[in-house]
Amino acid sequence: MRIYHSLKDIPELAALPPKERRRVHNACLLENYSFLSRHGLMWLTFVCFCAGVGAALGFMLHRIVDSVSLRTCERVGAAVGYVFGGFVYGQMIHRKLRPHYAEFIRKEPKAAASGPDL
Repeated sequence: MRIYHSLKDIPELAALPPKERRRVHNACLLENYSFLSRHGLMWLTFVCFCAGVGAALGFMLHRIVDSVSLRTCERVGAAVGYVFGGFVYGQMIHRKLRPHYAEFIRKEPKAAASGPDL
């Protein structure tokens, strides 16, 4: 599985200028993905689970390193878990939307005719 760090890394969107990339991605996301579907809610639950696991790891870190406050350890752990879960969720979204990018660009003359951003 290829990891996409940004929209520019997605082959279908790489040739477009940055504003057009975001516009195509957002249009495809709204058109083809429902966040309230069973699939979307499952991934939202996964992100929350990762944040909870991170907070638990922060709690365990506090038990090992007593000099840092419990609240700080839990918050940092939850933030790290949330970032990890969000990254995995983003990769899933890109994988799911890739077939729709080319179709949208083909149908939408504005996206195909865009030149480089100066």
